[in-house]
Amino acid sequence: MSKVEVNEGETRSYSKEDKIQMILRQTNYTESEAEEKLTIFNDDHIQVIKDFLGIKDKNVKPILSVNQEIYKQLRIKLNANTNATIEK
Repeated sequence: MSKVEVNEGETRSYSKEDKIQMILRQTNYTESEAEEKLTIFNDDHIQVIKDFLGIKDKNVKPILSVNQEIYKQLRIKLNANTNATIEK
């Protein structure tokens, strides 16, 4: 059984059969396909459903330093002001 965090500090356990049933309800996979996908995604039923729906994980690049964030915000603000001035 794996545990899934529901709320802060609250977890819920699902058996493999429960996960397969959830996958079957949310997709049009057969039971054997659901078991195969569950194995591929290391028993993560949420990832199986996301894969079926075509939802990709966001790859957000972390900001490496405070200065990078400052200059990023400055560029955004200057671009907004420049565009506003051009529109006038």
